[in-house]
Amino acid sequence: MGFTSAEIIRPLVGSILQNGRWAHAFLCHRCLVTLTLEQLGRGYKDYEVRRGMAKLLESPEALVYMRAFPCAECQDTLACLSATWRESRQRRRRLRRAANNTLP
Repeated sequence: MGFTSAEIIRPLVGSILQNGRWAHAFLCHRCLVTLTLEQLGRGYKDYEVRRGMAKLLESPEALVYMRAFPCAECQDTLACLSATWRESRQRRRRLRRAANNTLP
């Protein structure tokens, strides 16, 4: 049994948005498709990645979806995804809890 394109694309896009050059940046659908195709290589077709990316945009789960935001790559104002805010919000909660636990 093989994997669906969405099952492979979701963790790959999350990795792109959390690590390296694009960490904490917002990227549009077009740029994410291009970067994902570069990562996957020639084994996947363009339409498979676009289909998986459409499913990802429908339910971004842990990623942050902005309907109109400037893309960090192409600078166009389009629907974008990032891993920025939810990570920082969780980090603030952990720091607050840690600070509350150390108070006398």
